[in-house]
Amino acid sequence: MAHKFPWRLVSFRLEKEGPETAHVGIWEGDRMIDLSAALVASGRPRPEGMRQLLEWYAAEDFVPWMTDTVRKGATTYPIDQAILLAPITNPRMFYDFLGFEQHVRQIRARRGTTVPELWYKRPAYYIGSVAPDKLFGPGAVTIPNFVEKSDYECELALVIGKAGQFTVAAEAAKFIQQHCFFTLCNDWSARDYQKLDMELGLGVSHSKTIIGTSFGPALVHASQFRFNADGCPDLTLQVVVNGMARGEANYQSAYWDFAKILAFLGREKIGVFPGDIIGSGTIGNGCIAEFAAKVVDGKEVEPARFPWLQSGDKVTLTADGIGTLANTVQIIRHQT
Repeated sequence: MAHKFPWRLVSFRLEKEGPETAHVGIWEGDRMIDLSAALVASGRPRPEGMRQLLEWYAAEDFVPWMTDTVRKGATTYPIDQAILLAPITNPRMFYDFLGFEQHVRQIRARRGTTVPELWYKRPAYYIGSVAPDKLFGPGAVTIPNFVEKSDYECELALVIGKAGQFTVAAEAAKFIQQHCFFTLCNDWSARDYQKLDMELGLGVSHSKTIIGTSFGPALVHASQFRFNADGCPDLTLQVVVNGMARGEANYQSAYWDFAKILAFLGREKIGVFPGDIIGSGTIGNGCIAEFAAKVVDGKEVEPARFPWLQSGDKVTLTADGIGTLANTVQIIRHQT
């Protein structure tokens, strides 16, 4: 599907509805167009979530149907009556990579180490939680009070709109531009538990499931962005904490970009499917851990520049053409 896809796809619920109710729709100006209702009106089943819409997106009649739905005037709601959810409330898989060299280098420097040569040869990633209670959209993010070192991570996310498997980056880049979407991702981290996980040798997956991940505010099709010759979108990401800028980077500075990542997965016999989410990894200066206390041989040689997250902290991610993902931290008492 090579044509333009100008609509910003969202998941939302109305203020009068319970948290279990979700609509898929289009965010257009100051209104939400209810695609869930439009699908039912056209004789199709109501989608369980955005993943089902993306599975249908690959069909040839999807864009004409969308165009006709918007033109005819589907059911709409004022934006102030809608509560934005994670764009995909039911993703299939979440693969989160380490794509930015600056982030990896600065994290390791705080521990007195360097980037291993293997990182430049093979991208590192983990498979994240897709549990409903661990997926956040804009708004409050709850963190259990037993986490003492909670952190944000500013990332770009690629959302797959059609099944595919690639071994060549150029083919993957073309696929991304024709069939995929972008959104923002905040991959919240429990750094104290991450340290324990790394000592056990099984990676960071457990610590990443303690808090969860935020996505949003919308899915924007790749056709809405400019790409360089290597297939990287021209997208600047920024992170602001409590009104103070912390980090900024253009996605084109990624060492492991999405096209290279999809080619790597394909060579490992891993295909991607509608509703899969690929995390870019944290941009340089995109988390607190890059400014944490520097420890060498067990001794602190440089103090931390920023404290770990506290209740009430507001973390805001922005990206050109995508918008703003703003989250407020709520530390909650853990129920045993």
